[in-house]
Amino acid sequence: MQTVAIDMELLMPDRLFVAGNNLVVYQPKEEEGIFTVFPLPFDGKGCRTGHIGRGPDDFIHIDRRSFVPCENGFRVADGDGAVKTVVIDSCLTKVSTKAQVSTASDAFNGMVELKDCYLNINLYSDEYEYLRYDKQSGKRTEICPYPEWSPDSDMMKAFIYNKYTVPHPSGDRFAAFYLYFRKIHIISQDGELLYERTLDFDGEPGAYEPASRGSYMAFNSDPVATEDYIAVPYLDRIKGRDRGGMTEIQFWSWDCELLHRLIFDKSFTTFTIDPKSNILYACPFNDPHHLYIADLSDILAASI
Repeated sequence: MQTVAIDMELLMPDRLFVAGNNLVVYQPKEEEGIFTVFPLPFDGKGCRTGHIGRGPDDFIHIDRRSFVPCENGFRVADGDGAVKTVVIDSCLTKVSTKAQVSTASDAFNGMVELKDCYLNINLYSDEYEYLRYDKQSGKRTEICPYPEWSPDSDMMKAFIYNKYTVPHPSGDRFAAFYLYFRKIHIISQDGELLYERTLDFDGEPGAYEPASRGSYMAFNSDPVATEDYIAVPYLDRIKGRDRGGMTEIQFWSWDCELLHRLIFDKSFTTFTIDPKSNILYACPFNDPHHLYIADLSDILAASI
């Protein structure tokens, strides 16, 4: 990976994504602008935009898991109950449309927009993992019964089965990667489990570990998805084992087949991939003045 200097300090980057011709960093606690925008091709020069407030182009409380890039910008779920389409124009963020989601009193929590519905991670039940809100009828439905991978009954299942989700660009399905289990689900927008995979390729005993916060973690950051693949950081941390400052990114097909395991010589979790150039961008730990960059063109072109 290359280390490239930037002219905008990134103190607490929370999400990183490519929106049209811009690389965008979301920093919710940045007072000068919650989005840092680097025009592409990347040269390290950026600007800040977007503010917390009640104005027409302001944001109230963004659901940080809900970012989905789209043409010339992104969509995001905000605290006023709307999924907003945001356009980036000359380093300004402008809210072009708002879709009010009928969630009653449900708080946005990992909200993603699919083709015919909105999907929310369920915090209100120990029976179903997700809440589905139909776009046409507004009907609220609990879908996907929780797995039975853990004997722990003292903790809320929403925390035991915590996960990172990402939608397919078509909106007909989504993927879920679990924090405390070596498990992957691909699920249709109606809640049908299409694929389940258990990672056991490392030859270690057990296909997954019981949920044990602080001692075990499998997938540890937000995935990036295109029509062809899902890229996700895989930590597989067991207490007492250190990977030595390296990072593994796995690439999975939407048929839940493993395409690549890439080991990078830098430590990071916040990352994205530009689908046009196949360049990976990542935020270093404890270094607000640089970004990591890796060109994956040859690797991805070989199998995707």
